[in-house]
Amino acid sequence: MTIFTKRPIAASVASAMLLSAASTQIFAQQEIDEIVVVGSQIRGAQISDALPVSVMNELDIEALGVNSGDELLEFMAEQGQNFFSESENISGGVNSARGDIGAFNLRNLGTGNTLVLLNGRRVVNSAAYQTESVGGSFVPVNTVNVQSIPVTGLRRTEVLREGASAIYGADAVAGVVNYVMKNDFDGLNISLRADSYESIGRDDERLTVEWGTNFNQERTNVGASFNFFQRDRVNSQDDPRWADSDFRDRVGDNEFNTTVFRNDSANSGYGQYDVRPSV
Repeated sequence: MTIFTKRPIAASVASAMLLSAASTQIFAQQEIDEIVVVGSQIRGAQISDALPVSVMNELDIEALGVNSGDELLEFMAEQGQNFFSESENISGGVNSARGDIGAFNLRNLGTGNTLVLLNGRRVVNSAAYQTESVGGSFVPVNTVNVQSIPVTGLRRTEVLREGASAIYGADAVAGVVNYVMKNDFDGLNISLRADSYESIGRDDERLTVEWGTNFNQERTNVGASFNFFQRDRVNSQDDPRWADSDFRDRVGDNEFNTTVFRNDSANSGYGQYDVRPSV
């Protein structure tokens, strides 16, 4: 004969239900901030941790007074050195890109290891590439051209400060940079900026126009931005330090005033003279 013993299971279940209802009420009373999901996660990746993100909003960008995407990138604390399209001893002299390409190099982990997003979607890399020294060997790298991303119309810039290759793939080893554009701007904004310099005869002018409007009962927004930049050339004769390559006057009249500081040889710091017999 089996004997069943009565235990207070019903009371335990009721207590658990009461605790669950109380915790639900507490969470419902708390104010939850806006949660923004950026990008897409690789299927099967088990990611449940919160990753650190640096955010720079449009007020911060305006206060910095940047004129281009390259300048904005240099103000990011996570950005490392930009070796793209620089000296040949760094790039190995292979297919060096033009100087107007700004490269992403978060945490100095190398060009090509940063994922760049525009409104959560991947941005295509620039067609130019070059070689950089990685692990003692020169390997080809390419990057998104930051100059192709407009500063006008940016709502914010988000920088994922840690590697996210498990979420976004191998091109996010160094981190992720996401540019979020405005999607509700209504009106017209015109700004003009002029820069002048004391040491050189050069002036810079920049005109920026931003326009946007809502229609379809404010369910649709159309916007456009225009940027014009004019920069004067810099002549080597504008500054006495560049006007003459003969530096002997800076040394003074002493024993060091030799042809070493004349800088008129294209081969080395010393003059090269050939002695030939006369005919």
